[in-house]
Amino acid sequence: MAEDISPEVGEDVKQDALASRAAASRETWRRFGLRLRAITPAGLARFFLAASAIVILVLVLRATWIALTPFIVGAIIAYVVLPFVNWLDRYLPRFLAVVLVLLGVVALVGGFMSQLAPVMGQQIFRLSQLLPDREAIQQFADDLRQWYRNLPEPQQVLVTNLFDQLGESVRLNLDVYFSQVVDLTIQTVLNLVNTVAFVLGFLVVPAWLLAVLKDQRSGVETIDRILPEWMRADFWAFVRIADRTFRAFIDGQLVLGIIVGLLVYGGLAVLEKLGANIADYKLLLALFAGLMQLIPSVGPIIAGVVFFAAGAMVSLESGLVLLALYFVVGQLVTRFVAPHLERRYMDIHPAILVLAIVALSEFGVFWVLLAAPLAAVLRDTYRYINGRLREPPRPAGVLPAAAESAGMISSEPEPSTIRVPLAYRRGRARR
Repeated sequence: MAEDISPEVGEDVKQDALASRAAASRETWRRFGLRLRAITPAGLARFFLAASAIVILVLVLRATWIALTPFIVGAIIAYVVLPFVNWLDRYLPRFLAVVLVLLGVVALVGGFMSQLAPVMGQQIFRLSQLLPDREAIQQFADDLRQWYRNLPEPQQVLVTNLFDQLGESVRLNLDVYFSQVVDLTIQTVLNLVNTVAFVLGFLVVPAWLLAVLKDQRSGVETIDRILPEWMRADFWAFVRIADRTFRAFIDGQLVLGIIVGLLVYGGLAVLEKLGANIADYKLLLALFAGLMQLIPSVGPIIAGVVFFAAGAMVSLESGLVLLALYFVVGQLVTRFVAPHLERRYMDIHPAILVLAIVALSEFGVFWVLLAAPLAAVLRDTYRYINGRLREPPRPAGVLPAAAESAGMISSEPEPSTIRVPLAYRRGRARR
């Protein structure tokens, strides 16, 4: 039987461990001091030059973001179609592959604008006819006044006080409202001034897209050569984190939204055959259902409420039928489609995800759609930085093991010269 270790021996072991860690810490600080002393004036000047260039670029982009909107849209299109270009590049010259993909995008957008947009406009107009008119609003106001007169006197006093407080709040904020109107007017004038640049941007975007997609690989290599050697692996690791998340969002959630929209449209078409009046808005409701599918957790709930409200404007039975249709479509997608398309880029607790969606909703609808992938990028970035700061640190360019086990990154070894996402390195061998 092994003898028990005495407290004195255990304390000695702890002291030796602390002494070993202190020695390692002193050696780390010594190396850090050597690196600081190794910085030359020229190297420091280059650092400030690069930092100044980045700051100026950010300021210019912020001041000209309206004029650059076409290029932002073009960059999103380029990122979405890049896998198709790389796939065609295996069989065709890259220039021809880019041209074919861009022609497909133009045909898709043109078909939507010429065929679906007019139908959507008609359906929105029909839906607006179901909204209460002036007489209905006046009747509602009269009913509200009658309800107020029938209240007991104490409750009338309470309601009167509430309306008085509301009116006082409005009067106190009139100055703020007027200043906002002035700011909006000035912003509108500035937007009109920028219209020329906006239109010019859309005119040159096709040529810009052609150049970006054609020379994309050489651009990646140029960035890799510009980066300092000590920064290169970490930089491409951050790119891979963002790329794998947004690529999974496009390949999974976007395709899932398209499937949900198609199933909803098919279900509404069946309702139309059965004589349901709400089927007149099947394209509008199908597009809305697909769009809400891009917002995890919250989107399907919003879609269910809107489906019920749209049907309830016709009758309560129609609202229940539409809600049941959307529920059935959701169950079919969850059971048979989602397991084949799901990429676990969103292994985030729903409570945290809902908070992220609500917080980003303050910046606009566009940010709501990107809330889930942005939350995943921030989480994985934190994990990567935390791993790099551990003792011992995780090697540069190696992504967290949790993400790798979730199947979000490739296990293939990458070249030591350029660490870039796999999506950027597919295609035929360079000629």
